[in-house]
Amino acid sequence: MIQEPKRVQPLAMRPDSSEDSELLQQARERRDRIVAVYSKIYGIAKFVFIILMAYGVELDDAHSGIKFHIEQVEDQMAQDSNAQLLQTIEDLFYALYARLNIEITNVQLSESFQRDNDGGTTRMGQSGYRSVSSAGQYLPGPSNVSMIFQACKRLLTSEDICNILDQELICMKQASYVQNAVEAFVANDSDGYCHRDDVLDYRRHVEMIVFDPNSPFARELIGLNPIYKQAPCMVLATLSEKYLGFQRPADRYDDSSNVYYEYAAAEMTRPTPIPPPTAIIAISRQNSVASSSTSSSASSAATLSMHRLLPERRRTEANREAAYAMLNGISVGEYRRTEGKRALRQYVRDQLCICFGYCSCARKCTLKFARACPCSARMSVLCDVEVAGQYYGQPWLDEEGHAQAQGHREQQAVVIMDPTENFSRRCAQLGCALFAGLCSVRKGVVLSFFEVYMEVKAGAEVFHQEALAYREIMGVV
Repeated sequence: MIQEPKRVQPLAMRPDSSEDSELLQQARERRDRIVAVYSKIYGIAKFVFIILMAYGVELDDAHSGIKFHIEQVEDQMAQDSNAQLLQTIEDLFYALYARLNIEITNVQLSESFQRDNDGGTTRMGQSGYRSVSSAGQYLPGPSNVSMIFQACKRLLTSEDICNILDQELICMKQASYVQNAVEAFVANDSDGYCHRDDVLDYRRHVEMIVFDPNSPFARELIGLNPIYKQAPCMVLATLSEKYLGFQRPADRYDDSSNVYYEYAAAEMTRPTPIPPPTAIIAISRQNSVASSSTSSSASSAATLSMHRLLPERRRTEANREAAYAMLNGISVGEYRRTEGKRALRQYVRDQLCICFGYCSCARKCTLKFARACPCSARMSVLCDVEVAGQYYGQPWLDEEGHAQAQGHREQQAVVIMDPTENFSRRCAQLGCALFAGLCSVRKGVVLSFFEVYMEVKAGAEVFHQEALAYREIMGVV
């Protein structure tokens, strides 16, 4: 009698929970890496977008510009498909990298412009205009802007984001942007007069160094990159002169002539248009310093310090921290960051300084102990990322993690948009706060490239945390 063969279960059909869990873990880790790269590139692009807006650059919706790709990335931020995320962020990455190359070139052109006492110009010298980076919330000079752009470019090419570049794609993006700029220049210059409103003779200066084959600019850029050789020199002047608009000669204008400064400050405090009333809803929120800063990242110190009453115990603790900081030869903000007993956002709620030593407020906040820090509005925008869910309709939690009582929550109402629109607005505020921090360097202090790079890197991490909170609210794990 022939025995029936034993049925052997195929190896592929055998359940293996350990292998399945390992595959799932690998898939989650890959998803987390993609989301991290996605959000950080988006954060850098948003930061650069805010800087260009502050300098009065008109950003259009052309496919070669970063504004178009930023909007595409925002629309896909809650996307669940890894392939779609990679495709969308790749377009933004190369467009942003190409734009940074162009803006760095523009800054170098404007930095080479120098006016002497006789009204003439010299080539490739240091800027003869006083930098505004030490004057409150004003825009930095060309050298500082160049360092910021270089830091963004370095972060884009880091191992955390991407260390392999497609140079051909970058050249294509640059060529597309320059071509659009040339077409716009030709359309707006039908009368053929290229030196319109050339008050500072800057365009003539650019024309002189571009047409000179022995100039450092021609050797460095035109000789290596044919894109700039094809562009008319007045297009380069038009693209680069924006970095001169918010500087003034130290010996030609007095302090009362402050038109450029006021316009620059107004641009910084206006990240996005105010949404229509039909697109917003009102919810309740605890009365705090952070709630006043969500409407504007540059509120005045006088408004912040109004009705500010610290408990005696809290004031004594602040005085003790300032004394320890002076004994250690550092600012009180740096001491609170390293040795403080409270979370940073708790210091910000009390309007106590947590700024680094190079900030313009660091010395006064250290000497005046419990002084209301003028940077509290900006810091509250950054530090509130830890509880970013509140901006999407989540209940406000106190310091111990408990929900506030309904009666206490009704003390103040804040206007909030739907999650998608509010995410874009919130990221614009983060970009403004990050840029404002780099603009508030005190007089006589020159930031190193490493310090600027670490600021930009920390800002990219803030954008990443905000993106994670947004994806969680939208139900994407």
